Amino acid sequence: MNAADLRFLFAYDRWATERVLAACEGIDETTWSAPNAIGERGLGGILVHARGASLRALEAWLAGLTDDEVAAVEDEAPFWRYLAHLANHGTQHRSEAAVLLTAAGHSPGDLDMIDFIEAQAAAGR
Repeated sequence: MNAADLRFLFAYDRWATERVLAACEGIDETTWSAPNAIGERGLGGILVHARGASLRALEAWLAGLTDDEVAAVEDEAPFWRYLAHLANHGTQHRSEAAVLLTAAGHSPGDLDMIDFIEAQAAAGR
């Protein structure tokens, strides 16, 4: 995996997260703040947890990420594995939020990576 691959993963992560957040518009307070919907968290708790890291800072950092940094070994594993985990972890929380949003009549639609790839291709990227 190289720096460009990781930038792609995080671009997908941002795209899918934006779809979930857009589906939150008009969601009622009871649905947003209900606890224990999935594990200990409800919709609001899931999304706050998922957005805990500053995405703008991460995106700025990713823009300058080099292949040498990606390949560096940290705690006996290549650094890219930790970054891939971070991008993949968002998938879990988006899925949890999507289930709750869909149950509340606010489906975010398809969130699969192939949908992102097709949207990028249609936009000429």
